[in-house]
Amino acid sequence: MYGRGSQLGFGPPVTPDIIKTLLIANGLVFIAQIATAGRGIDVTDLGVVAPINVWLELQIWRPFTYMWLHSIGSPLHIIFNMLMLWMFGSPLALVWGDQRFLRYYLVCGVGAGVLIATMPFVPYLVGFSDYIINMPTLGASGAVMARSAATSWPMRCANWPKVRLNSRPSASMKTIAGCSGLASRLPAKQ
Repeated sequence: MYGRGSQLGFGPPVTPDIIKTLLIANGLVFIAQIATAGRGIDVTDLGVVAPINVWLELQIWRPFTYMWLHSIGSPLHIIFNMLMLWMFGSPLALVWGDQRFLRYYLVCGVGAGVLIATMPFVPYLVGFSDYIINMPTLGASGAVMARSAATSWPMRCANWPKVRLNSRPSASMKTIAGCSGLASRLPAKQ
């Protein structure tokens, strides 16, 4: 496949331009987070999504910006998210092309951000504690894990995408996803 012959390798044989661009963009934002942490204007504080910021303070940019941020307290968060983007997003981007993949990535990332901001807000509206609406979330996991949804059984039944991709999460994918989720929950260094 892709001229690789019988060689054993790690990851996709070809990295599409859109994947390279997303990796670089996430890396640059991570560097900006480190550079601005605790220095007046903190990129992380301006971009994380928390229900209180989105719905009570009307900071509607947050469901978009949170997906470019990662925990500076644990570099494993960005490492695992970008590893998953590269390994599992590349085959999908090769099939769909750069523009379609980018649209899907952004829609899924923003959609996950809207859900993150909305789901905890609903119990608050009916009188439960306001503790959960103050909890911030960050990371590209919503957009990255959408790759699994793109190749899931219902999508295959609808012939979308037209090329069959492996949709069963391997043990390594489950491990990476678990580690990424745990890394995003680690407290940042103060």
